[in-house]
Amino acid sequence: MANIDFYTGGKLMTGQLSETHPSMLLRTTMENGIEKQTRRTTVKRTLRDVAYLFTAAEYEAFKTWFDETAKHGVLFFNWVDPIDNVTKDARIINGEYSTTPVTAHLTGYYVSFQIETYG
Repeated sequence: MANIDFYTGGKLMTGQLSETHPSMLLRTTMENGIEKQTRRTTVKRTLRDVAYLFTAAEYEAFKTWFDETAKHGVLFFNWVDPIDNVTKDARIINGEYSTTPVTAHLTGYYVSFQIETYG
């Protein structure tokens, strides 16, 4: 397990949750005949697009957690998968997230990013 936990504030917006399973195969086109496929890894990787709803204070705390604790998204962290409720090692892909204000007074924010888990 990772040494740090995911930020505990905010609310996961399950209506915006999606899951992708990248291929574990390497596929090549042959000059003659059918394409060849071979397994390139035995470790399953799952990508999830997630969005969290944060208050302004929670958003500031999330940015601090992301920058200081997660080292700008470099480190793996413990994240409870909402699909199976199991804690998994996860990280934010490319250390990128996007923020959209919910209100005109900037009192709430949607923060979206991709999380990858292994296994």
